[in-house]
Amino acid sequence: MKLTVQITRQEYYEFTKYHFYHTQFKKNVISMVIMVAVLEIVLSLNGFNLFATIISVIGAGLFYYFAISRILKRAKNVPDNDGAILGENVYTFNEEQILFNSQNSEAVHRWQVIKSFKGAAKAYYLFMDSNMAIVIPKRVFSNPEEETEFKALVQRKLLSNLQTP
Repeated sequence: MKLTVQITRQEYYEFTKYHFYHTQFKKNVISMVIMVAVLEIVLSLNGFNLFATIISVIGAGLFYYFAISRILKRAKNVPDNDGAILGENVYTFNEEQILFNSQNSEAVHRWQVIKSFKGAAKAYYLFMDSNMAIVIPKRVFSNPEEETEFKALVQRKLLSNLQTP
């Protein structure tokens, strides 16, 4: 199966956001809770003040929200326009391997390099490492049958990887 994929900055951003929410979000929430707890202990040393507690919780929540949003939005600008991520990429998926071709590079990946297969609202991610994936936007499939065939191939190959020692 051959798929021509034109990755946009928005799609790269969606991948970064997906990765963050599925790998780092829990750690960030725990850090925020610890920070708020320490702040509350310090603020309560001279007696408990409900107003100060509410303000500090809201302030910490807003700070974390805007900090995380800013970091994720800045990720859009990370890849170069003429690099290996953005632009037209051609993937050929067959029973033996995944072939990759772009204007500047080409690669061959064995199916064993794919650690997991995840689907999001607008794309599929074939993770080759904890933070590196082949991004296949769902819009590249010409019809639902082609998309189903793609998912079946990837899932079959991942299952055979698990069964092969």
